[in-house]
Amino acid sequence: MIKYTRNRVSRTGISVMLALLSIQWSGCVFVFAPRTQKVTIATSTPGATIKYKEDSIGVGAVKKKLKRGDIFHTVTTDKKGYVTSSYPIELKGKLSAGALFSVLDFATAFLALIIIPIDLGCPKAHRFDKEHTVPPLIPLTPKKEDEKYMLVNKTSLNAQSKDLQMVTYKKLKEYANRSGYLSDEQFGKGGANIDNTVFTDELNATLLGMGFVDTSHSIFTSADNSLYLDANITSVTIHRLKRRHKSLQAEYGNELVGVELAIEWKVMDYYKQSIYTTTTNKVSDLFLISNGSEYIGSRSNSFQIRLSNPIKQAVAQNFQLALVDVREEISRKGLLKKGTGEQEKTDEIVISRPQAPGEGARLNEMLKACVSIKVDKGHGSGVVISDDGYIVTNYHVVTGTDKIEVIFNDDSHAIARVIKASTGYDLALLKVDKDSLKALPLTNNKTPDIGIDVWAMGTPNSLELGQSISKGIISGFRTTNELSYIQTDVKVSPGNSGGALINRRGEVLGIVASKLIGQGTEGVSFAIPAYEVLEKLNIRYK
Repeated sequence: MIKYTRNRVSRTGISVMLALLSIQWSGCVFVFAPRTQKVTIATSTPGATIKYKEDSIGVGAVKKKLKRGDIFHTVTTDKKGYVTSSYPIELKGKLSAGALFSVLDFATAFLALIIIPIDLGCPKAHRFDKEHTVPPLIPLTPKKEDEKYMLVNKTSLNAQSKDLQMVTYKKLKEYANRSGYLSDEQFGKGGANIDNTVFTDELNATLLGMGFVDTSHSIFTSADNSLYLDANITSVTIHRLKRRHKSLQAEYGNELVGVELAIEWKVMDYYKQSIYTTTTNKVSDLFLISNGSEYIGSRSNSFQIRLSNPIKQAVAQNFQLALVDVREEISRKGLLKKGTGEQEKTDEIVISRPQAPGEGARLNEMLKACVSIKVDKGHGSGVVISDDGYIVTNYHVVTGTDKIEVIFNDDSHAIARVIKASTGYDLALLKVDKDSLKALPLTNNKTPDIGIDVWAMGTPNSLELGQSISKGIISGFRTTNELSYIQTDVKVSPGNSGGALINRRGEVLGIVASKLIGQGTEGVSFAIPAYEVLEKLNIRYK
């Protein structure tokens, strides 16, 4: 009799076979390739801090495990006194050690023809460069002792639709060669015009860090020590790296974004009159946008760049890079050099001295010498100092205007012309063709008593409040940047600039110039002493 026997396959053997098939079907890379890779990151700037996802990971040189599921990673490097940088790290085409299992797997040759290409397309099959060196940071050169202070007046975006575009790249190499393709996504058809105080504040914070913002004597800025900047963006290009890996298991990827801005810079003097213009065109570093969750582009044909953190960082860094160039350029032009406070002597003007009303005179009679000064950009105040039409005011009230209209206490009007000015002391002497005016004399008393009663005459806030008067005392005397001021607690408001500070006899002790404002601050105003008005404008009474 013939006996039949069955070949029994052990349970262990079946398990091994199923495991091999499972490995092959899911891809060897998914099983054997590590999820992370350790890379070394070093900075070329001694003492700079390296950050990953806003957390510090070390100073100088560090080792960091990077997740292979993300194609792009970035580290930021910062140090006080330098522009913060963002450095991109890209998953390369080089195969990882785990990818070799797919290539060497001959157990299921037919499936390998399908699975291997998928395996090798998986991010885990690739690796990062092992070592990375962050380029040197760009220094924010501190203000020198003989340089002027600077403050950003405003930033704005004013661009045509043709100047708003997006360029897309797939690899860092393409981006380095600027060989991307122009996106079909169109920004606003009507262009863009936006005032943006966010970046104005950030630029001023940068200037503060460089020492260009005077925090201790900000109330005493002058034409000799101060400049203003306007920054207008005229074109925007978004550089976008967008790359994906697809596999049977998942879709991997994230994006990098950089911002290129063309900016027109207007350099202005203390009176915000343009003295120089220049342009910059800078490209920011690349910043990481995670999982494509941040919006970039246009909606309803209106230009929008959502100020998400990566975009905001890119634009802010672009402004900083441009500011470094502007600072160097205006320094070479000599525009940043602080003035000496001296100015060219002008010809002496001799005018008739009016009679002071004297003790017991009524204040409403003195108000007849107070005038409102209407200009293109608003209004200010002034005081008539001779009966034949000479008027003193602040220079900033009348600068940059085509027409100066003087409104008198009796509501009559006259056109004035500027006879001379002291830009350093913010003074201007005007003349109207009018006689028999009510006038008050400038006193040459250099030491009026602290604590005496004084009155400010002017037009606060609105022309409808013309020829108003407020009372206070002399609080003290201040000298800074070789300029002298009378400090008083008289209440003054915008529009009071250029008005008279008088004593009870009707003598002009000073010309109202400024006030100290801020939370918790009240009753601190300043006037230019009358004797300085006579000297700086070279006026002599008969």
